[in-house]
Amino acid sequence: MALPTSINNATPLGSASPATIDDQFRDLKLFLTDLFGVPNATNISANVMTVVAGGLDSINFANSGANAAVAGELQRNGANLTFHDGTSARTTVWAETTQTVSGNKTFSAGVWNGTAVGSQYGGTGQNTSANTGVPSISSGTWSVSSTLSPTLGGTGQNTSASTGVPSVSSGTWSVASTLSTTLGGTGQNFSATAQGNTLYFSSAGTVAALSPGTSGYFLKTQGAGANPVWADATPADGSITTAKISDSNVTTAKLADSGVTTAKLADSNVTTAKLADSGVTTAKIADVAVTVAKLATTGRFALVRFDRDMTTAAGTTTHAHGGSVTPVLIIAIAHIEGSGEFSVGLAVPATGVNECSRKRGDQLTYTRQVNALYLAADGATYQNANISGDATNLIFTWIKGGSPTGTGKILCAVFF
Repeated sequence: MALPTSINNATPLGSASPATIDDQFRDLKLFLTDLFGVPNATNISANVMTVVAGGLDSINFANSGANAAVAGELQRNGANLTFHDGTSARTTVWAETTQTVSGNKTFSAGVWNGTAVGSQYGGTGQNTSANTGVPSISSGTWSVSSTLSPTLGGTGQNTSASTGVPSVSSGTWSVASTLSTTLGGTGQNFSATAQGNTLYFSSAGTVAALSPGTSGYFLKTQGAGANPVWADATPADGSITTAKISDSNVTTAKLADSGVTTAKLADSNVTTAKLADSGVTTAKIADVAVTVAKLATTGRFALVRFDRDMTTAAGTTTHAHGGSVTPVLIIAIAHIEGSGEFSVGLAVPATGVNECSRKRGDQLTYTRQVNALYLAADGATYQNANISGDATNLIFTWIKGGSPTGTGKILCAVFF
């Protein structure tokens, strides 16, 4: 038998008796048409499959013009072979043309040889194999340029060969050798400007350098619209020839001598206040008649304050008074911090007198003894001191009784 051929399940005609062979043939034909879906009484012009000695060689799918519509069905639709997975038809084999791949697919091997993947699929839509530059995207379209524009955060400039200060004006970047004053710079290259130059504005928005002036000159303004200059500090009339506080004739500086009996800034004989008169040829604070430097030698006093650790051992301490002469009288006030006990005493270094009055409990007791200072919380624990002095220090000779604690506070008024 050769193609085309057909099968007709209505032949051969014969008896309806089951015993006859014709009925058996018709049943076999009906079985084959129903099982394999062979159309009845239709010429088939192509073989369904090819079988060789080794097995099934090929299957011939007719073009149905539609995808598989029944679950489990495999059907040809043009150049594609589709399979229905129970949900929808899936393309299992397609021609080498653009195809839509739905769902997540992974290419685990091989080389992608198709056209560029569009941006709507996560690609760029561009073949950048020969490009060098910065990729960017605008309204879904990718491109590559040599620079990145300011609208995308770049400069829009190729500064690989530039040296200087970058700046931006109305969205346009540029590189200049200096930074203008409008951007906070000077607009000048001061790399060669010498030490000692002073910067100033020579005109509106223009910075210049003023060369160093003569040593001792000062920077003088010439008012608005004019540049500053260096100027001599000497008055124009030259009246001051030499500024002096003392002259070579002054051997010892004094404010007052022993001949001054009353301190005065001006007397009734002074009719006009002057620092110097025309008769003064050289400025002086004192003349040759001043022989000894003095502020005052008597009638002065000083305050000396210090703390005494009550646990310190007996001995001698000194405290500077700054009077430069031996004190005439010393009044000492002392108490232990935190207690109500105190003493008030006096010492006369010239005679060695040391006396004090002290408060003990509710009583104030006068004690004529060798101590001008008494620190005690009770009669058994104490720190006493004899006070003397010289031209530099107050001298305290301490006596300790028992094991006193705390901090003694001492204030001395020293008279000279």
